[in-house]
Amino acid sequence: MTYHTETKSSLEEVRKLNKVYFFKLHRGFCFFVVLFELALIAYGVYSIIKRPGFFAYFFIGIAVVFPVLLFVITELRIRKDFSTNKIAKDTTVSYTFDEEQFTVETSRGTQIIKYSELYRIIESSDNFYLFISDRMAMNVIKKNCGDDLIEFLRGKMR
Repeated sequence: MTYHTETKSSLEEVRKLNKVYFFKLHRGFCFFVVLFELALIAYGVYSIIKRPGFFAYFFIGIAVVFPVLLFVITELRIRKDFSTNKIAKDTTVSYTFDEEQFTVETSRGTQIIKYSELYRIIESSDNFYLFISDRMAMNVIKKNCGDDLIEFLRGKMR
């Protein structure tokens, strides 16, 4: 059986991919950041109780500012990467899925990829991400797929 779908590259899709990349592939780093945040808050509260002063509030402030700063820097990097990538910007990608491989077609050319060559397939609420390495992925938007293609891709995840 052959399945077909199309995906249009957009800034919003790149944001979704970054979220999946960060939270699903780098859970250890996320866990470390959460522990770091909790340690800062705990030390700040302890300092407020035992020795109120500038440093007590400083650690609480760092705990609040750090995740906001991390989010802003990530968002700026995503926007810059997307706006400077003239190849991927607003490109429509056509996928044709067969049993052993899939074909990726754009205005720049065609590529055939075997499922065994994929690094990983990840499903989110909106998309499937076909990772060709630990940092590069192609996205397949679920709302553009039929139920049979969604089930087919879930089967390939196993």
